[in-house]
Amino acid sequence: MWRSGVVTTLGLAVLAGCGADDADLASAEALAFELPNGLSGCPAGSGSGALGGARPATLEIPSGYDPNERYPLVLELHGRGGSGVDAEGYFRMKALADANDMFVIAPDGTKDRVPASFWNATDGCCNLYGSRVDDVAYLRSLICHTGANYSIDPNRIYVIGHSNGGFMAHRMACDAADLITAVISVAGAGWKNPGRCAPTKPVSVLQVHGVLDDVVPYDGKAAFAPGPVPSAPSTYEDWAGRNRCSGANVNGANLNLDGAIAGNETARVAKAMGGTCTVKTELWIVTGGGHVPALTGSMPQTFVDWLFAAPARGGTPGTGAPLPPTSACSANQPSPHWGAKDGVCRQSCGGLGGNLCSGSATCPSGYAPVANGPSYDCQTCCVTSGGNTGGGTGGGGGTGGGSGGGGDSQTLVNELYTAILWRAADPSGLATYAPIVVADGRAGMKTIAASLLASAEFDSVDAAKSDAQELNQIYVGLLGRAVDPSGQATFIGYVAADRHQVVVDAILDSAEYRNRHPTLN
Repeated sequence: MWRSGVVTTLGLAVLAGCGADDADLASAEALAFELPNGLSGCPAGSGSGALGGARPATLEIPSGYDPNERYPLVLELHGRGGSGVDAEGYFRMKALADANDMFVIAPDGTKDRVPASFWNATDGCCNLYGSRVDDVAYLRSLICHTGANYSIDPNRIYVIGHSNGGFMAHRMACDAADLITAVISVAGAGWKNPGRCAPTKPVSVLQVHGVLDDVVPYDGKAAFAPGPVPSAPSTYEDWAGRNRCSGANVNGANLNLDGAIAGNETARVAKAMGGTCTVKTELWIVTGGGHVPALTGSMPQTFVDWLFAAPARGGTPGTGAPLPPTSACSANQPSPHWGAKDGVCRQSCGGLGGNLCSGSATCPSGYAPVANGPSYDCQTCCVTSGGNTGGGTGGGGGTGGGSGGGGDSQTLVNELYTAILWRAADPSGLATYAPIVVADGRAGMKTIAASLLASAEFDSVDAAKSDAQELNQIYVGLLGRAVDPSGQATFIGYVAADRHQVVVDAILDSAEYRNRHPTLN
Protein backbone atom coordinates (compact mmCIF):
# COMPACT_ATOMS: atom_id res chain seq x y z
CA MET A 1 0.00 0.00 0.00
CA TRP A 2 1.34 3.45 -0.84
CA ARG A 3 2.27 4.85 2.55
CA SER A 4 1.11 8.34 3.44
CA GLY A 5 2.97 10.76 5.61
CA VAL A 6 6.51 9.48 4.97
CA VAL A 7 7.31 11.75 2.06
CA THR A 8 9.76 14.53 2.71
CA THR A 9 11.03 17.53 0.77
CA LEU A 10 14.55 17.89 2.11
CA GLY A 11 16.53 19.07 -0.72
CA LEU A 12 18.78 20.74 -3.19
CA ALA A 13 18.28 23.79 -5.33
CA VAL A 14 18.16 23.08 -9.03
CA LEU A 15 21.53 23.59 -10.64
CA ALA A 16 21.74 27.04 -12.15
CA GLY A 17 22.98 28.01 -15.56
CA CYS A 18 20.45 26.12 -17.68
CA GLY A 19 20.89 28.16 -20.81
CA ALA A 20 22.96 25.71 -22.82
CA ASP A 21 22.03 24.00 -26.05
CA ASP A 22 20.89 20.41 -25.94
CA ALA A 23 24.43 19.25 -26.82
CA ASP A 24 25.87 20.39 -23.52
CA LEU A 25 22.83 20.23 -21.24
CA ALA A 26 24.42 17.67 -18.93
CA SER A 27 27.14 20.06 -17.66
CA ALA A 28 28.90 17.01 -16.25
CA GLU A 29 32.28 18.68 -16.10
CA ALA A 30 31.10 20.91 -13.21
CA LEU A 31 30.05 17.95 -11.08
CA ALA A 32 33.24 16.58 -9.59
CA PHE A 33 32.50 16.37 -5.87
CA GLU A 34 32.20 12.87 -4.39
CA LEU A 35 29.80 12.27 -1.49
CA PRO A 36 30.90 10.21 1.54
CA ASN A 37 28.97 7.15 0.31
CA GLY A 38 30.94 7.11 -2.94
CA LEU A 39 28.32 8.88 -5.07
CA SER A 40 30.42 10.81 -7.57
CA GLY A 41 29.57 13.65 -9.89
CA CYS A 42 27.73 15.70 -7.24
CA PRO A 43 28.44 19.33 -6.35
CA ALA A 44 29.39 20.42 -2.85
CA GLY A 45 26.34 21.37 -0.80
CA SER A 46 24.16 18.74 -2.43
CA GLY A 47 22.27 18.10 0.82
CA SER A 48 20.96 21.63 1.38
CA GLY A 49 17.78 23.41 0.46
CA ALA A 50 14.60 21.75 -0.75
CA LEU A 51 14.54 18.65 -2.94
CA GLY A 52 14.16 19.96 -6.47
CA GLY A 53 14.42 23.61 -5.43
CA ALA A 54 11.99 25.60 -7.56
CA ARG A 55 10.69 22.28 -8.91
CA PRO A 56 9.92 20.45 -5.66
CA ALA A 57 9.79 16.68 -5.64
CA THR A 58 8.82 14.14 -3.01
CA LEU A 59 10.88 11.24 -1.77
CA GLU A 60 9.45 7.87 -0.75
CA ILE A 61 11.51 6.36 2.06
CA PRO A 62 11.25 2.66 2.93
CA SER A 63 9.72 2.25 6.39
CA GLY A 64 12.58 0.06 7.63
CA TYR A 65 15.26 2.58 6.69
CA ASP A 66 18.55 1.96 8.51
CA PRO A 67 21.32 4.53 7.89
CA ASN A 68 23.89 1.79 8.41
CA GLU A 69 22.73 -0.01 5.25
CA ARG A 70 22.79 1.18 1.65
CA TYR A 71 19.63 1.43 -0.43
CA PRO A 72 18.73 1.56 -4.12
CA LEU A 73 17.10 4.68 -5.58
CA VAL A 74 14.56 4.61 -8.44
CA LEU A 75 13.37 7.62 -10.46
CA GLU A 76 10.05 7.06 -12.28
CA LEU A 77 9.29 9.50 -15.10
CA HIS A 78 5.94 10.39 -16.65
CA GLY A 79 5.03 10.91 -20.29
CA ARG A 80 4.29 14.25 -21.95
CA GLY A 81 1.26 15.88 -20.38
CA GLY A 82 1.53 13.69 -17.30
CA SER A 83 2.89 14.10 -13.79
CA GLY A 84 4.80 12.23 -11.14
CA VAL A 85 1.48 11.07 -9.73
CA ASP A 86 0.63 9.58 -13.13
CA ALA A 87 4.02 7.86 -13.32
CA GLU A 88 3.40 6.30 -9.91
CA GLY A 89 -0.10 5.26 -10.96
CA TYR A 90 1.40 3.41 -13.91
CA PHE A 91 4.66 1.95 -12.58
CA ARG A 92 3.74 1.79 -8.85
CA MET A 93 7.35 2.03 -7.70
CA LYS A 94 6.43 3.96 -4.53
CA ALA A 95 3.84 1.32 -3.69
CA LEU A 96 6.69 -1.22 -3.79
CA ALA A 97 9.21 0.83 -1.83
CA ASP A 98 8.77 -1.08 1.42
CA ALA A 99 8.65 -4.50 -0.22
CA ASN A 100 11.98 -3.84 -1.92
CA ASP A 101 13.74 -1.55 0.60
CA MET A 102 14.19 1.17 -1.99
CA PHE A 103 13.91 4.95 -2.22
CA VAL A 104 11.70 6.33 -5.01
CA ILE A 105 11.24 9.78 -6.56
CA ALA A 106 8.49 10.51 -9.12
CA PRO A 107 9.24 14.10 -10.21
CA ASP A 108 7.33 16.41 -12.56
CA GLY A 109 8.62 17.85 -15.81
CA THR A 110 8.13 21.51 -16.73
CA LYS A 111 5.20 23.03 -18.65
CA ASP A 112 5.39 24.05 -22.30
CA ARG A 113 3.15 26.54 -24.12
CA VAL A 114 0.18 24.17 -24.39
CA PRO A 115 0.62 23.90 -21.37
CA ALA A 116 1.71 20.27 -21.09
CA SER A 117 4.40 18.91 -18.82
CA PHE A 118 7.40 17.41 -20.60
CA TRP A 119 11.01 16.29 -20.27
CA ASN A 120 13.70 17.92 -22.43
CA ALA A 121 15.03 14.52 -23.40
CA THR A 122 16.35 13.94 -26.94
CA ASP A 123 15.97 15.27 -30.45
CA GLY A 124 13.06 12.83 -30.83
CA CYS A 125 10.83 13.94 -27.93
CA CYS A 126 9.37 16.12 -26.52
CA ASN A 127 10.74 19.66 -26.42
CA LEU A 128 8.30 21.02 -29.00
CA TYR A 129 8.80 24.73 -28.31
CA GLY A 130 12.55 25.16 -27.92
CA SER A 131 12.77 25.19 -24.13
CA ARG A 132 16.28 25.42 -22.70
CA VAL A 133 15.44 23.65 -19.44
CA ASP A 134 18.20 21.32 -18.27
CA ASP A 135 16.40 18.20 -17.11
CA VAL A 136 19.57 16.14 -16.91
CA ALA A 137 20.92 18.57 -14.32
CA TYR A 138 17.57 18.61 -12.51
CA LEU A 139 17.39 14.84 -12.21
CA ARG A 140 21.05 14.70 -11.20
CA SER A 141 20.26 17.19 -8.44
CA LEU A 142 17.50 14.91 -7.10
CA ILE A 143 19.90 11.97 -7.02
CA CYS A 144 22.71 13.98 -5.42
CA HIS A 145 20.49 15.50 -2.78
CA THR A 146 19.06 12.12 -1.81
CA GLY A 147 22.54 10.62 -1.66
CA ALA A 148 23.75 13.47 0.54
CA ASN A 149 20.95 13.02 3.07
CA TYR A 150 20.39 9.27 3.03
CA SER A 151 22.45 6.11 2.72
CA ILE A 152 21.97 5.52 -1.01
CA ASP A 153 23.98 2.81 -2.73
CA PRO A 154 25.89 4.58 -5.53
CA ASN A 155 25.90 1.30 -7.46
CA ARG A 156 22.12 0.95 -7.52
CA ILE A 157 20.56 4.07 -9.02
CA TYR A 158 17.88 3.45 -11.62
CA VAL A 159 15.49 5.27 -13.97
CA ILE A 160 12.20 3.97 -15.38
CA GLY A 161 10.03 6.04 -17.71
CA HIS A 162 7.07 5.88 -20.08
CA SER A 163 6.84 7.64 -23.46
CA ASN A 164 8.55 11.05 -23.04
CA GLY A 165 9.76 9.68 -19.69
CA GLY A 166 11.23 6.73 -21.59
CA PHE A 167 13.12 9.12 -23.88
CA MET A 168 14.39 10.86 -20.74
CA ALA A 169 15.50 7.54 -19.27
CA HIS A 170 17.65 7.03 -22.37
CA ARG A 171 18.98 10.59 -22.04
CA MET A 172 20.04 9.93 -18.44
CA ALA A 173 21.80 6.72 -19.47
CA CYS A 174 23.65 8.75 -22.10
CA ASP A 175 24.55 11.84 -20.06
CA ALA A 176 24.59 10.62 -16.46
CA ALA A 177 26.20 7.19 -16.84
CA ASP A 178 28.51 8.11 -13.95
CA LEU A 179 25.42 7.94 -11.70
CA ILE A 180 22.94 5.61 -13.41
CA THR A 181 23.22 1.82 -13.19
CA ALA A 182 20.23 0.77 -15.31
CA VAL A 183 17.21 2.23 -17.11
CA ILE A 184 13.90 0.93 -18.41
CA SER A 185 12.15 2.76 -21.24
CA VAL A 186 8.53 1.87 -22.01
CA ALA A 187 7.39 3.30 -25.37
CA GLY A 188 10.33 5.68 -25.56
CA ALA A 189 13.35 5.75 -27.88
CA GLY A 190 16.93 6.93 -28.08
CA TRP A 191 18.49 9.85 -29.97
CA LYS A 192 17.65 10.26 -33.66
CA ASN A 193 21.32 11.13 -33.99
CA PRO A 194 22.94 8.25 -32.05
CA GLY A 195 26.23 10.14 -32.00
CA ARG A 196 24.70 12.49 -29.43
CA CYS A 197 24.88 9.69 -26.86
CA ALA A 198 28.34 9.06 -25.40
CA PRO A 199 28.02 7.41 -21.97
CA THR A 200 31.14 7.34 -19.81
CA LYS A 201 30.52 3.71 -18.82
CA PRO A 202 28.20 0.86 -19.84
CA VAL A 203 24.61 1.11 -18.56
CA SER A 204 22.06 -1.72 -18.49
CA VAL A 205 19.13 -0.80 -20.77
CA LEU A 206 15.72 -2.41 -21.25
CA GLN A 207 13.58 -1.14 -24.13
CA VAL A 208 9.89 -2.18 -23.84
CA HIS A 209 7.73 -1.40 -26.87
CA GLY A 210 4.29 -2.27 -28.24
CA VAL A 211 4.30 -3.34 -31.87
CA LEU A 212 1.07 -1.39 -32.48
CA ASP A 213 2.23 1.80 -30.78
CA ASP A 214 0.83 4.64 -32.92
CA VAL A 215 2.38 7.49 -30.90
CA VAL A 216 6.03 6.42 -30.75
CA PRO A 217 5.88 3.70 -33.39
CA TYR A 218 7.82 0.48 -32.96
CA ASP A 219 9.34 0.91 -36.43
CA GLY A 220 10.08 4.60 -35.85
CA LYS A 221 8.57 5.75 -39.16
CA ALA A 222 6.29 8.43 -37.72
CA ALA A 223 5.82 9.83 -34.27
CA PHE A 224 4.16 12.34 -32.01
CA ALA A 225 7.43 14.25 -31.97
CA PRO A 226 8.43 16.07 -35.17
CA GLY A 227 9.81 13.64 -37.69
CA PRO A 228 10.70 9.97 -37.28
CA VAL A 229 12.35 8.54 -34.20
CA PRO A 230 14.65 5.54 -33.86
CA SER A 231 12.84 2.23 -34.04
CA ALA A 232 12.74 0.01 -30.97
CA PRO A 233 15.16 -2.51 -32.56
CA SER A 234 17.61 0.23 -33.58
CA THR A 235 17.45 1.75 -30.09
CA TYR A 236 18.29 -1.69 -28.72
CA GLU A 237 21.16 -2.24 -31.17
CA ASP A 238 22.56 1.26 -30.55
CA TRP A 239 22.81 0.46 -26.85
CA ALA A 240 24.33 -2.93 -27.57
CA GLY A 241 27.09 -1.14 -29.45
CA ARG A 242 27.68 1.40 -26.67
CA ASN A 243 27.75 -1.41 -24.13
CA ARG A 244 30.28 -3.37 -26.23
CA CYS A 245 27.83 -6.25 -26.56
CA SER A 246 28.45 -7.75 -29.99
CA GLY A 247 27.37 -11.30 -29.20
CA ALA A 248 24.32 -13.18 -30.39
CA ASN A 249 20.75 -12.28 -29.54
CA VAL A 250 19.34 -14.60 -26.90
CA ASN A 251 15.59 -15.20 -26.67
CA GLY A 252 14.05 -15.43 -23.23
CA ALA A 253 10.71 -16.95 -22.29
CA ASN A 254 7.69 -14.89 -23.29
CA LEU A 255 5.83 -13.13 -20.49
CA ASN A 256 2.41 -11.60 -19.91
CA LEU A 257 3.19 -7.90 -19.66
CA ASP A 258 -0.05 -6.43 -21.07
CA GLY A 259 -3.14 -7.55 -19.18
CA ALA A 260 -5.43 -6.40 -21.99
CA ILE A 261 -3.94 -9.03 -24.32
CA ALA A 262 -4.54 -12.74 -23.77
CA GLY A 263 -1.57 -15.02 -23.20
CA ASN A 264 2.15 -14.35 -22.95
CA GLU A 265 2.32 -11.73 -25.65
CA THR A 266 5.72 -10.19 -24.86
CA ALA A 267 8.85 -11.62 -26.48
CA ARG A 268 12.21 -10.95 -24.84
CA VAL A 269 15.48 -10.51 -26.70
CA ALA A 270 18.83 -9.88 -25.00
CA LYS A 271 22.46 -9.58 -26.00
CA ALA A 272 24.59 -12.45 -24.71
CA MET A 273 26.82 -11.23 -21.88
CA GLY A 274 30.47 -12.09 -21.52
CA GLY A 275 33.83 -10.68 -22.50
CA THR A 276 33.51 -6.94 -23.04
CA CYS A 277 29.74 -7.14 -22.56
CA THR A 278 29.36 -6.62 -18.80
CA VAL A 279 25.82 -5.18 -18.58
CA LYS A 280 22.34 -6.13 -19.74
CA THR A 281 20.91 -4.87 -23.03
CA GLU A 282 17.40 -6.11 -23.75
CA LEU A 283 14.34 -5.53 -25.95
CA TRP A 284 10.87 -6.67 -24.85
CA ILE A 285 8.44 -6.74 -27.78
CA VAL A 286 4.75 -6.44 -26.82
CA THR A 287 2.91 -8.14 -29.67
CA GLY A 288 -0.44 -6.41 -30.11
CA GLY A 289 0.53 -3.78 -27.55
CA GLY A 290 -0.11 -0.07 -28.01
CA HIS A 291 1.50 3.07 -26.62
CA VAL A 292 0.31 2.43 -23.05
CA PRO A 293 0.52 -1.30 -22.31
CA ALA A 294 -1.91 -2.24 -19.54
CA LEU A 295 0.66 -3.58 -17.11
CA THR A 296 -0.37 -6.75 -15.33
CA GLY A 297 -0.37 -6.67 -11.54
CA SER A 298 2.99 -8.44 -11.34
CA MET A 299 4.83 -6.28 -13.88
CA PRO A 300 5.94 -3.46 -11.54
CA GLN A 301 7.74 -6.03 -9.38
CA THR A 302 9.13 -7.68 -12.53
CA PHE A 303 10.58 -4.30 -13.54
CA VAL A 304 12.11 -3.88 -10.07
CA ASP A 305 13.60 -7.37 -10.25
CA TRP A 306 15.12 -6.57 -13.66
CA LEU A 307 16.68 -3.35 -12.37
CA PHE A 308 18.06 -4.99 -9.24
CA ALA A 309 19.58 -7.81 -11.29
CA ALA A 310 21.51 -5.34 -13.47
CA PRO A 311 25.29 -5.48 -12.91
CA ALA A 312 26.28 -2.36 -11.04
CA ARG A 313 28.58 0.37 -12.36
CA GLY A 314 29.41 -1.30 -15.63
CA GLY A 315 29.81 -4.78 -14.21
CA THR A 316 31.23 -4.10 -10.74
CA PRO A 317 29.12 -5.72 -8.00
CA GLY A 318 27.11 -3.26 -5.92
CA THR A 319 27.99 -2.54 -2.31
CA GLY A 320 24.41 -3.11 -1.19
CA ALA A 321 22.69 -6.47 -1.05
CA PRO A 322 20.45 -7.06 -4.09
CA LEU A 323 17.61 -9.56 -4.02
CA PRO A 324 19.03 -13.04 -3.29
CA PRO A 325 19.22 -15.02 -6.57
CA THR A 326 18.14 -18.35 -5.07
CA SER A 327 14.91 -19.66 -3.58
CA ALA A 328 16.53 -20.45 -0.21
CA CYS A 329 15.08 -18.13 2.44
CA SER A 330 16.33 -17.93 5.99
CA ALA A 331 16.21 -15.83 9.12
CA ASN A 332 19.59 -14.41 8.12
CA GLN A 333 18.15 -12.51 5.17
CA PRO A 334 17.83 -8.70 5.46
CA SER A 335 14.91 -6.91 7.09
CA PRO A 336 11.95 -6.98 6.98
CA HIS A 337 11.75 -10.69 6.07
CA TRP A 338 12.00 -12.90 3.04
CA GLY A 339 9.76 -15.57 1.56
CA ALA A 340 10.05 -17.83 -1.48
CA LYS A 341 7.87 -16.86 -4.45
CA ASP A 342 8.16 -18.12 -8.02
CA GLY A 343 11.53 -19.67 -7.24
CA VAL A 344 13.00 -16.38 -6.05
CA CYS A 345 13.65 -15.25 -2.50
CA ARG A 346 11.77 -11.94 -2.23
CA GLN A 347 11.22 -9.52 0.60
CA SER A 348 7.95 -9.92 2.42
CA CYS A 349 5.77 -8.22 4.99
CA GLY A 350 4.87 -11.51 6.63
CA GLY A 351 6.64 -14.05 8.81
CA LEU A 352 9.97 -15.65 8.02
CA GLY A 353 9.91 -18.22 5.25
CA GLY A 354 6.14 -18.05 4.75
CA ASN A 355 4.23 -17.41 1.55
CA LEU A 356 1.32 -15.80 3.41
CA CYS A 357 1.08 -12.67 5.51
CA SER A 358 1.59 -13.45 9.16
CA GLY A 359 -0.69 -10.67 10.35
CA SER A 360 2.32 -8.91 11.88
CA ALA A 361 3.22 -6.66 8.98
CA THR A 362 4.49 -3.15 9.65
CA CYS A 363 1.77 -1.01 8.10
CA PRO A 364 1.56 2.75 7.47
CA SER A 365 -0.70 4.98 9.52
CA GLY A 366 -4.34 4.18 8.88
CA TYR A 367 -3.69 0.62 7.70
CA ALA A 368 -3.93 -2.60 9.65
CA PRO A 369 -2.08 -5.92 9.09
CA VAL A 370 -4.00 -8.92 7.85
CA ALA A 371 -3.21 -12.61 7.64
CA ASN A 372 -3.26 -14.92 4.62
CA GLY A 373 -2.29 -12.39 1.96
CA PRO A 374 0.71 -13.20 -0.30
CA SER A 375 3.63 -12.03 1.81
CA TYR A 376 5.93 -11.27 -1.14
CA ASP A 377 3.65 -8.35 -2.01
CA CYS A 378 3.71 -5.95 0.95
CA GLN A 379 0.63 -3.99 -0.02
CA THR A 380 -1.60 -7.06 0.31
CA CYS A 381 -0.47 -7.53 3.93
CA CYS A 382 -2.07 -4.22 4.93
CA VAL A 383 -5.67 -3.08 4.53
CA THR A 384 -7.24 0.26 5.29
CA SER A 385 -8.40 0.62 8.87
CA GLY A 386 -10.43 3.78 8.29
CA GLY A 387 -7.99 6.07 10.06
CA ASN A 388 -5.58 7.05 7.32
CA THR A 389 -4.70 10.66 7.96
CA GLY A 390 -1.42 10.90 6.09
CA GLY A 391 -0.57 13.44 3.46
CA GLY A 392 0.88 12.31 0.19
CA THR A 393 0.59 13.52 -3.34
CA GLY A 394 -2.01 11.23 -4.77
CA GLY A 395 -1.52 7.83 -6.28
CA GLY A 396 -2.52 5.36 -8.91
CA GLY A 397 -3.01 1.75 -9.68
CA GLY A 398 -5.75 1.48 -7.09
CA THR A 399 -3.29 1.77 -4.22
CA GLY A 400 -2.59 5.48 -4.08
CA GLY A 401 -2.87 7.79 -1.12
CA GLY A 402 -5.01 10.89 -0.95
CA SER A 403 -4.32 14.09 -2.79
CA GLY A 404 -3.10 16.37 -0.09
CA GLY A 405 -3.86 15.18 3.36
CA GLY A 406 -7.07 13.27 3.59
CA GLY A 407 -8.51 10.10 4.97
CA ASP A 408 -9.59 6.79 3.54
CA SER A 409 -12.48 8.40 1.65
CA GLN A 410 -9.93 10.27 -0.45
CA THR A 411 -8.11 7.04 -1.24
CA LEU A 412 -11.40 5.54 -2.40
CA VAL A 413 -12.20 8.54 -4.60
CA ASN A 414 -8.69 8.35 -6.04
CA GLU A 415 -9.27 4.69 -6.91
CA LEU A 416 -12.40 5.62 -8.84
CA TYR A 417 -10.56 8.31 -10.78
CA THR A 418 -7.76 5.88 -11.58
CA ALA A 419 -10.17 3.18 -12.71
CA ILE A 420 -12.42 5.38 -14.82
CA LEU A 421 -10.30 8.32 -15.99
CA TRP A 422 -6.87 6.67 -15.61
CA ARG A 423 -5.48 9.52 -13.57
CA ALA A 424 -5.23 10.48 -9.94
CA ALA A 425 -8.16 12.19 -8.25
CA ASP A 426 -8.86 15.82 -9.07
CA PRO A 427 -8.00 17.69 -5.84
CA SER A 428 -10.79 20.18 -6.54
CA GLY A 429 -13.29 17.33 -6.59
CA LEU A 430 -12.21 15.72 -3.33
CA ALA A 431 -14.06 18.23 -1.17
CA THR A 432 -17.26 17.34 -3.02
CA TYR A 433 -16.82 13.60 -3.46
CA ALA A 434 -15.08 12.45 -0.26
CA PRO A 435 -18.05 13.37 2.00
CA ILE A 436 -20.35 11.36 -0.29
CA VAL A 437 -18.20 8.28 0.34
CA VAL A 438 -18.25 8.92 4.08
CA ALA A 439 -22.03 9.30 4.12
CA ASP A 440 -23.07 6.60 1.69
CA GLY A 441 -20.23 4.09 1.51
CA ARG A 442 -20.35 1.91 -1.62
CA ALA A 443 -23.61 3.57 -2.69
CA GLY A 444 -21.75 6.87 -2.73
CA MET A 445 -18.91 5.29 -4.70
CA LYS A 446 -21.42 4.14 -7.31
CA THR A 447 -22.90 7.62 -7.54
CA ILE A 448 -19.47 9.15 -8.10
CA ALA A 449 -18.60 6.47 -10.65
CA ALA A 450 -21.81 7.23 -12.58
CA SER A 451 -20.85 10.91 -12.68
CA LEU A 452 -17.35 10.17 -13.96
CA LEU A 453 -18.61 7.70 -16.56
CA ALA A 454 -21.06 10.31 -17.87
CA SER A 455 -18.43 13.03 -18.12
CA ALA A 456 -16.98 14.44 -21.31
CA GLU A 457 -13.54 13.54 -20.02
CA PHE A 458 -14.44 9.85 -19.89
CA ASP A 459 -15.82 10.07 -23.43
CA SER A 460 -12.41 11.25 -24.62
CA VAL A 461 -10.60 8.52 -22.68
CA ASP A 462 -13.12 5.90 -23.77
CA ALA A 463 -12.73 6.71 -27.46
CA ALA A 464 -9.02 5.98 -27.33
CA LYS A 465 -9.28 2.53 -25.73
CA SER A 466 -10.46 -0.88 -26.81
CA ASP A 467 -13.11 -2.72 -24.80
CA ALA A 468 -10.44 -4.99 -23.33
CA GLN A 469 -8.28 -2.02 -22.33
CA GLU A 470 -11.20 -0.27 -20.64
CA LEU A 471 -12.09 -3.41 -18.73
CA ASN A 472 -8.49 -3.88 -17.62
CA GLN A 473 -8.36 -0.23 -16.57
CA ILE A 474 -11.33 -0.75 -14.24
CA TYR A 475 -9.81 -3.85 -12.69
CA VAL A 476 -6.42 -2.24 -12.16
CA GLY A 477 -7.93 0.93 -10.70
CA LEU A 478 -10.34 -0.73 -8.28
CA LEU A 479 -8.58 -3.97 -7.41
CA GLY A 480 -4.96 -3.08 -8.15
CA ARG A 481 -4.58 -6.00 -10.55
CA ALA A 482 -5.10 -6.86 -14.19
CA VAL A 483 -8.41 -8.16 -15.50
CA ASP A 484 -9.61 -11.51 -14.19
CA PRO A 485 -9.77 -13.80 -17.25
CA SER A 486 -12.69 -15.71 -15.73
CA GLY A 487 -14.76 -12.50 -15.65
CA GLN A 488 -13.72 -11.16 -19.01
CA ALA A 489 -16.28 -13.06 -21.07
CA THR A 490 -19.07 -11.73 -18.85
CA PHE A 491 -17.94 -8.14 -18.48
CA ILE A 492 -16.53 -7.38 -21.92
CA GLY A 493 -20.03 -7.42 -23.37
CA TYR A 494 -21.14 -4.79 -20.87
CA VAL A 495 -18.18 -2.58 -21.71
CA ALA A 496 -18.81 -2.95 -25.44
CA ALA A 497 -22.44 -1.94 -24.87
CA ASP A 498 -21.31 1.16 -22.97
CA ARG A 499 -22.61 -0.26 -19.70
CA HIS A 500 -19.46 0.31 -17.67
CA GLN A 501 -21.53 1.07 -14.59
CA VAL A 502 -22.60 -2.58 -14.41
CA VAL A 503 -18.96 -3.65 -14.21
CA VAL A 504 -18.03 -0.98 -11.67
CA ASP A 505 -21.02 -1.89 -9.47
CA ALA A 506 -20.16 -5.59 -9.60
CA ILE A 507 -16.57 -4.93 -8.51
CA LEU A 508 -17.61 -2.52 -5.75
CA ASP A 509 -20.07 -5.14 -4.43
CA SER A 510 -17.63 -8.03 -4.68
CA ALA A 511 -16.18 -9.80 -1.67
CA GLU A 512 -12.70 -9.01 -2.99
CA TYR A 513 -13.34 -5.27 -2.91
CA ARG A 514 -15.09 -5.43 0.47
CA ASN A 515 -12.09 -7.29 1.86
CA ARG A 516 -9.84 -4.62 0.38
CA HIS A 517 -11.82 -1.91 2.21
CA PRO A 518 -13.51 -3.57 5.20
CA THR A 519 -14.66 -0.25 6.67
CA LEU A 520 -16.64 0.63 3.54
CA ASN A 521 -20.29 -0.22 4.19
